[in-house]
Amino acid sequence: NIRFQELMRQVLGEKTTFEAPSRKYKTLLLNEGLLEEYQTQLNGLMSEEKPYLDLSLTLRSLGTSLNIPPNQLSQLLNEGFNKNFAEYVNGYRIKQFKSKVVDP
Repeated sequence: NIRFQELMRQVLGEKTTFEAPSRKYKTLLLNEGLLEEYQTQLNGLMSEEKPYLDLSLTLRSLGTSLNIPPNQLSQLLNEGFNKNFAEYVNGYRIKQFKSKVVDP
């Protein structure tokens, strides 16, 4: 987070550097091709079926909809979208809210 980095530089000094964290996962469950395929499937599902409107949506239930195990879906979200489950789903919910607000 850029704001956090700026605050830390103010506290620790201008020469403080932040390195990108290494991969979160020691073992990759998804290769690059499978990651891209699952990204496409997930984006399609979210756009067409809008599962994010279900407030009881879970990582497991979303994975079931895609026929993807929850641990692979979690890695897909983290590695493919740089978001966790809540961030990813809430992004769609916020877009939906914004579209409803501007619609008279």
